[in-house]
Amino acid sequence: MLKIVIEFLVKPRQKKTEAVNMADQLNNKLADSESERTALNTNLKIEREWRTSLQEESVKDKERIGAMQMELKQLEKLKKNYTDQEKALVEMGSHLSNSQQKVEEMKEVTQTMKDKKWAEDKDAAQCQQCDQLFNLARRKHHCRNCGGIFCNSCSDYTMPLPSSAKPVRVCDACYTTLLQRYQR
Repeated sequence: MLKIVIEFLVKPRQKKTEAVNMADQLNNKLADSESERTALNTNLKIEREWRTSLQEESVKDKERIGAMQMELKQLEKLKKNYTDQEKALVEMGSHLSNSQQKVEEMKEVTQTMKDKKWAEDKDAAQCQQCDQLFNLARRKHHCRNCGGIFCNSCSDYTMPLPSSAKPVRVCDACYTTLLQRYQR
């Protein structure tokens, strides 16, 4: 009976010890779970803050992209405007160059006209270029550009002049000068 009483007293103690051990284990598990839950909540909070930060950055990036696209459009307009103006300047420069060339040509023509003096037949006894004497076989011919008197071989060319509708006789020197002027 003593055995039964001892058993009766020992078993509840063992069960109590087992229950205390089990409670300790459960408390440890609960503490571990609580620590894990706290860590997970902290991680979740960090992830949420990170996501919010990324969303804010994304919005700012989209705004920057929009501003850059607007700036790019403005720069493209400026580039087109610059290109158009550059073409216009080149064209104007070409026109100006042509105009200056025409002015120079007109000055040359005007100067030639001023310098041109119609030589009198009686004053010329020989060709102004080859110096051969005029006679019945070698006749006098006026250059219609400079007004000088030349033999047939030294004034054998014809050229259109502003003063005449048809090509007229010119001397060799005037022919060369006029030819260069017309080829420009």
